[in-house]
Amino acid sequence: MKNKIITGRKYVFAALLTLALAVCVAAQTLNFNQGDTVQTPDGKTGKIESFNGDVAKVRFGAGANDFQYFVVQDLKKVQTPPKETFRVGDVVVNEGGREGTIEAINGNSAKVRYGNGKYNFQMELLASLRNPKTAASEAEQEKQRKIFRVEAEKYAPIVRLFEQFYNPEFAKVKGGIDAAAIKKATVELAELDALCKSKYPGITNSPDVNYRDDVNWRFADWCGMAAKRDELLQSVTSGTQSAVGQRFIAGWKRSIDKSLKDPNDFVWDDVQTMLFDQAAWKAKDLPFLQRDYAENGGTVPADIFDSVNAELAKLREKIENDSKTKVWEVPPYKDAAVEAFVKSKHAARFKGIINVKSGLDFTTWKLFKNNLGIPTSQIKQGWLLVKLPNQNGMCQAREFAVEKEYTGGGTFSAMKIAGFSQAGKYMKCQ
Repeated sequence: MKNKIITGRKYVFAALLTLALAVCVAAQTLNFNQGDTVQTPDGKTGKIESFNGDVAKVRFGAGANDFQYFVVQDLKKVQTPPKETFRVGDVVVNEGGREGTIEAINGNSAKVRYGNGKYNFQMELLASLRNPKTAASEAEQEKQRKIFRVEAEKYAPIVRLFEQFYNPEFAKVKGGIDAAAIKKATVELAELDALCKSKYPGITNSPDVNYRDDVNWRFADWCGMAAKRDELLQSVTSGTQSAVGQRFIAGWKRSIDKSLKDPNDFVWDDVQTMLFDQAAWKAKDLPFLQRDYAENGGTVPADIFDSVNAELAKLREKIENDSKTKVWEVPPYKDAAVEAFVKSKHAARFKGIINVKSGLDFTTWKLFKNNLGIPTSQIKQGWLLVKLPNQNGMCQAREFAVEKEYTGGGTFSAMKIAGFSQAGKYMKCQ
């Protein structure tokens, strides 16, 4: 009888442990923190800046209006899969450098024991764990990257400038190459190569997902660029005219493809300009083309803007189909003052805009507070269904947010625009 009771207790304990693991996994999927990198429903990647209840403010860049608000249930945390395979009993190190032993594994999480106490364990994501040897190696690599960043900082400007020829898909700087820049690069890349080979032969790029597209943290690429400087500089001097044109064409095609493949059918403003106001598109990009071609001894081909006609035609077909088939669900709430304010701002932003309908996502102002519990601002968010000029009468839905900043004493500032959508969803005008 005693053995049966013990066995029964074991089954109960195992069941409770499995349930606890499952609950922890579920909790972690909804556990967001300030600073987390997340993917939004429209496929963009940003960082959580603040919370108000279950609404998160997600920032996409440094611009004053480069953010949006989302319900946290609609966000996905950007996580990398485990780099290693673990088993029960393995000794591991967590992101904080703490060493423990895996007691149980459930899905993408593990119960890690850090001591003998009954509650001295913690649920960890497998992707955040390392074996001690790997953790020590990564810690050493991080030290090396920090030292390299300081010692090689003087080469950063030339690396950023010439990245457009080494990693054009990541490059933030376009053009700006002249004889003086090539002369400077010849000297500085040789010095950087000597530094890399003598002191940093195993330097790596930052593994942080937030920096994978940023050359300022891709130090292995610094050294790779320096090692291939002769090939790089030769291609720059002999093929810059062709490269200039291809860079612009590739950028246009990426922008069009982004709208074609957007999971939520957003068409971005720069692409709308390419489709419906080609004179404005050409007026904006032509001076940069002329500058870059002139720096390389050439002139802009007359037909360069025609190089993306096929891609634009494909996107136009999709937009026209969406305008006939997709139905807009009007947000349920109204606020005449907010809607009138937003419409006036849109009228200033888009000359000739026609407002068809509008609505708000929630009826009351959402209050935001800082870490001390002091109010900072309150917001309202909604949508407009509009017709933009020169778009053949087609309608698109565009998101907005308005904000009032807290001024103290229970009062708030006048209303202002907190964010405008940089894209629209085409749908029926109904």
